[in-house]
Amino acid sequence: MNRTRIVMLLLVVLVLVAVGHHQLAQFSKHVLNTPLVSTAYAGPVASPTVTPTPPIGQSCTLGFYKKNFELITGCFGISSSTTVSTLLGAGSAVNSCVGSLTLLQALQAPASQCGTGNLAQAELIMIKQLITAVANAGNSSPPACGAASTLVAQANLLIALGDKSSITAFGTSLESNINNDKLGSLCGGSD
Repeated sequence: MNRTRIVMLLLVVLVLVAVGHHQLAQFSKHVLNTPLVSTAYAGPVASPTVTPTPPIGQSCTLGFYKKNFELITGCFGISSSTTVSTLLGAGSAVNSCVGSLTLLQALQAPASQCGTGNLAQAELIMIKQLITAVANAGNSSPPACGAASTLVAQANLLIALGDKSSITAFGTSLESNINNDKLGSLCGGSD
């Protein structure tokens, strides 16, 4: 092709692009100014209602669920044979030794099951209290699965951060604030 034809072809392409851009801009302006729902059909918009998450209404201890492992049920479809990794979810960074235990095995395991003085030991100690709290949530009336889900998310965050002292503090907090045998009738707490 000679230069003249190439220049003419480029000029035609530029004109087509400019016309296309102009038409698209005009169409967009028209579409943006057109209401999707005509005012005749628009009615009052209901504001969303927030349903409060039920609180955890049982406070049985770790020892209670060791002896009554059939009560490890409720939220998330868990049972005593569910693995820790399944409880925490696929994205959890939990130590593989801890994650491979069933919930009952984790409750019954000595604190040194996955080592001593390491992150895995801190995770296991915290997981014991988390399992207990989730079981308490599942046995609450109504089940407090929203609260249990929040606790699992907090545990996963702390595991991902890998700070032993924070993991230990969370486990201690669960033990003293939820798993303290003070609420509910399931394990003899006061109502």
